[in-house]
This record gives sequence, structure tokens and C-alpha cells, in this order.
Amino acid sequence: GDLNWHKAQIGAIMNRMLVLQEENAYLKKRLDSFEKRLDASVSWHTREMKHLVFELGANDGAWVRDFCHRHPFFEPHIFEPQPRYAPALAAIAREFKGRHNQKAVWTKDGQTLEFHAHSDEGGVGSSLFGGHAYGQCGSKICDKDFSETYHVSTVDFVKYMREVARPHDVIVLRMDIEGAEYAVTRHMVTQGVACWVDYWEFEGHAMYTPDTAKYRPVDAVLPWLLRGCPGQPVQMVLQDWYTEDYKVWSAWNETDNKECPLPMIVD
Repeated sequence: GDLNWHKAQIGAIMNRMLVLQEENAYLKKRLDSFEKRLDASVSWHTREMKHLVFELGANDGAWVRDFCHRHPFFEPHIFEPQPRYAPALAAIAREFKGRHNQKAVWTKDGQTLEFHAHSDEGGVGSSLFGGHAYGQCGSKICDKDFSETYHVSTVDFVKYMREVARPHDVIVLRMDIEGAEYAVTRHMVTQGVACWVDYWEFEGHAMYTPDTAKYRPVDAVLPWLLRGCPGQPVQMVLQDWYTEDYKVWSAWNETDNKECPLPMIVD
């Protein structure tokens, strides 16, 4: 009887040891994971300051090429989904040790969206929105339709910023994404990265499509909003071509207010 009792006790002890070994392995795995996250967090916050320039909607790359020639210490991150410009943009990224992304900037990763492009004597315009003013010819007489539609993959710009940038970096951002700027900017504001930007060149396209006309007040509010960033306010340059671009104002009804008078908010 004593022998069986001892065997039972030894079996119970062995089972308990196995449980403790499993618990120890689990706790070690959690500790290793915590240490990796801690190391990543320390590295994220203490990395040496970089100078980064993001161009969203780079088109043929003329702006970012000129910027990098004048400021070669900036690392470029170039976004443009149109395949016709991919070789030139990739060359700029290589020359200045940056990145070229042949994707449409958006609020989510990996979506496949329809992309609308048009070319005429005024150049090439493209947008994620259909019914864009660039769907018309740039002159009063148009005898040929140059528009095309194809599919592009999207990139979550907030997620991308968090991967390559830090709040203490010097960040220049040029945003010319033909109507998508409103959704992307809201995503940046609500996710807390908009105030990382030092200099922001924002081209508004609210009046280029019926779907985006409702965002016209954002053009006036956004510079005021970002002046409230803690520390150094975002220096924002707002651009629009609502009254200069024939393709835009010719698309409005006669009853529309073609001057779009919205005063910039100052305080």
C-alpha cells in the first residue's frame, strides 16, 4: 500500500513539474516579447533625427527632384500610382537614397481602387474619384478623349509614416492627390501624426468633383487647426486652382458661386 501511495505522489509531483515547465516557458516567451517591444520603443524614441520629405501624388517627379537637388540631406518618400512615371520616380529615389511607392495614398493598406487618369495639352491629372474635372479637356475645344481608368493598390499613409518617421524628425510634406487629401488628412489628424509635420504644402481639390465639393470648408479650417499643434505649429501652405483652372470652373453650373469665397481663419 505504501509503495502505491509513493508512486502516486511521485506521479503527481512529475505532473506538477511539467505544468511548471510549461508556465515557465510561457512566461519566458512573454518576457522576451516584452523586452523586444521595449527595445523597439527605445529605438523608436531615441533614433537620431532625420530630414524626410514626403511627396504624395508626385506625378512626373519634377517637384521632388528639384527639392532634393536643393536639399540633398533630405530622404525622399515618393508616392505615385501611375505606371508611366515609375521609372523616373524610382531613379529619383535611388539617387537620393529614398523610396518610391507605386501606390495610391489612402487610409487603408492593400485595397484595390479604381483610378481615373486624363492627359491633354495641360498635362496629366489623375484621381481616385470619378467625375473629376480632369475628365474634361483642358481647352474649350476637345476633339479627343484621353481619359483612362485602371486599378491601383492603396497604402495607409499613417501606418507608413509611423514606420519611417518619428515625431522629432524634420518632415516636409507635399500633398497633391486630387481629392483624396481630405480623407487622408482626417486620418492623419485623428491618428495623431499630423502634428509631426513641420512644413505642409496642401493642394485642395474640393471643387474638382461633385463628391468632394462638401469638403471646401476644410481648405479654410485646416491651416487654423494645425496651428494648434503642441510645440511648433505646422507651417501650412494652402494651394487651390479653383478659379484659374478652366477644367474646374467651366464644369460648374452658372448658379454656382465660382469665386468660392471662404476666408482663411486667423486668430
